[in-house]
Amino acid sequence: MSTGIIVVLAIAVAGSALYLSRQIREVRLARRNRRHWENDEPLEGGVDKWD
Repeated sequence: MSTGIIVVLAIAVAGSALYLSRQIREVRLARRNRRHWENDEPLEGGVDKWD
């Protein structure tokens, strides 16, 4: 393989891994906030501080 293809592939893999980790973190935060919402507790992540 040429070096250019390896570099592009490495960037694509790193970007995909970052995207997936961010999505997993957002799903976990949404799940925790739903549990807090059902118990009338304050939400996490600053979503209840909209001004």
